[in-house]
Amino acid sequence: MSFGAGCVEGLPEALGSRRAVVVAFPMAEELGIEARLSRALGDRLVQWVPCPDDIASLSNALRLCGQVWPVLDAHPDAVLIGIGGGTVLDLAKVARCRPVASDGDAIAAALRGKAPWPQLQPATLWLVPTTAGTGSEVTRWATVWDTDAHPHAKLSLDEPFGYAQRAWIDPLLTLTCPSEVTRDSGVDALGHALESIWNRHANPVSDAIALAARRQLFTHYRWPSTVPMMPKFAPKSVWPRCRRASHSHRREPHLRTRSRTSLPWSRVLRTARQSRSGCP
Repeated sequence: MSFGAGCVEGLPEALGSRRAVVVAFPMAEELGIEARLSRALGDRLVQWVPCPDDIASLSNALRLCGQVWPVLDAHPDAVLIGIGGGTVLDLAKVARCRPVASDGDAIAAALRGKAPWPQLQPATLWLVPTTAGTGSEVTRWATVWDTDAHPHAKLSLDEPFGYAQRAWIDPLLTLTCPSEVTRDSGVDALGHALESIWNRHANPVSDAIALAARRQLFTHYRWPSTVPMMPKFAPKSVWPRCRRASHSHRREPHLRTRSRTSLPWSRVLRTARQSRSGCP
């Protein structure tokens, strides 16, 4: 993992003589990221694919695979580079799962849990986050929504090949985030930190890291301006669930679950995003 202001400028040198296939959030062109990286990579950049960042749907993932896989077939040594927020990084993780002798239907069946994963020839994956909430760049998980199902279903990629080989975490890339994205990312990061405290596998080391993360977040985030009052942000349907979750935690503060999405605020944010995209 590379971390630090401007660290992403070292990506072209680390690439060496290998080729690069980039999937990036749509605003990367307008923000000048595409132009800068294209100049730095030169003819090593064989494809730049704008990636939808509204929702990591299964249909979007398969569409991206259809764009990326032929290029990876032609350039087996190419590095797949994902640039964007959690949605783009999750879609990039699916796109790196290139089957040896099958098509996107096999990937869809595996994600839906209806078939085992086919034999893969996974592409080398580097991830460059432009937000600071999901942490997808350093985990093996990716969330994909099956919007063809009724009701829409949440699917998870949770495999060893979900890990990227390298992550480039450059804080400067977050400076152009809209205020709403910065707000949501901060609360998401807080949720990821604190919910580990009541996880059944929590231990003194993970608790210390969670509390250190909380201290850093409250030190560096301007919470009164970046976190709205719940009535202005959350759908009314969220309130009963949040009240139940809050009451449950107050009644049983010792309770530790396996869930990674137990914090009420985290539920509020995710439910609000999902309601805007039609996912439950």
